[in-house]
Amino acid sequence: MKIHNRNPRPVTVLTVYSKVGETELGYEKCILETGKKQPEAIALYKKNGYKLIPNYGQYAEVENSVCFEKEMKKNYNANR
Repeated sequence: MKIHNRNPRPVTVLTVYSKVGETELGYEKCILETGKKQPEAIALYKKNGYKLIPNYGQYAEVENSVCFEKEMKKNYNANR
């Protein structure tokens, strides 16, 4: 899969993985975790459309964790 970036700033790894996940692998959503003391990561996730969700799984009781989720577009072609 080729990622074309017309913007002079580099494409973030997060953006690339999101595109691969939704188009190549057919994922319906992406869930991730970061720490409350990682404001750059939190800002990046929010900028890329991730929504804050309740902490899940092993992070459910971790006070310093913040969890996010992003719904993926339904454009996966299973007949490739």
